[in-house]
Amino acid sequence: MINDVIIRTAVWSDLDAVTDMWRQLMDLTAIYNRRYRLRPGALDMQRATFGDYLRRTDAYIVVAESESDGRLLAFSNGFMTVPSKTFAQAIIGILENLFVIEDYRRQQIGRRTAEYAIAWLTEKGAHEIYVNVIPRNATSVRFWDKMGFVVQRLAMTRQT
Repeated sequence: MINDVIIRTAVWSDLDAVTDMWRQLMDLTAIYNRRYRLRPGALDMQRATFGDYLRRTDAYIVVAESESDGRLLAFSNGFMTVPSKTFAQAIIGILENLFVIEDYRRQQIGRRTAEYAIAWLTEKGAHEIYVNVIPRNATSVRFWDKMGFVVQRLAMTRQT
């Protein structure tokens, strides 16, 4: 299966499949954090955001496509930013989302998709790449650790 997958930049015809995979990712994320449950209209808003990403030169959507049947198996999206003009900081690449359809996990598709995204961000000038991970999602934490990411900061919340 690994040899049958093409990693490429998304195109307009991928928009619905990418939005559906994002919904699956949010459903999975909601298991770890109930605040990620989607509200009515969320898919339309996210589809519009992804459409904006396809127009921008400082944002990306990457997909993993089955060469044999054209089905999209994974996606990643992200963008470039300068988090603060106050401090002498490097240009930051944000790897916002990465998702692989469940039946295709543990086949290196996520790693290959992430590597493509990291290369895109690096080529655009990122000196650092940030990814947010929910600590309770141990699988995700292990994945990003193996990809060479380290904890740089810790965000804490308090529910009221």
